[in-house]
Amino acid sequence: MPILPASAGLAWKAGALLTSSGIMAGAFVGLLAISQHPTYCKRLSVPLIIAGTTLFSGSIFALLLFKDRMGSFARIVGPTTPVGGLLMIGGYLSLLF
Repeated sequence: MPILPASAGLAWKAGALLTSSGIMAGAFVGLLAISQHPTYCKRLSVPLIIAGTTLFSGSIFALLLFKDRMGSFARIVGPTTPVGGLLMIGGYLSLLF
């Protein structure tokens, strides 16, 4: 693992905390939805949550780890963070309805 500058340490910790919180929240909401509707299968929620988590957290981690080497590619990776967040929110909302 590359050594991160001191300023990136907080962002790394925040990204790890958000990733683990998202996984725990997804598991909780998923189990809650299944317990309310045991015969109802959600096909869309799992791919949305997985894709959202990958884009959201992955883009933050990629920007932190490869900041110096990304160059103009950072302009593409940076905007994927909110897209990933929207996908996660959509996945969680699809579990509720």
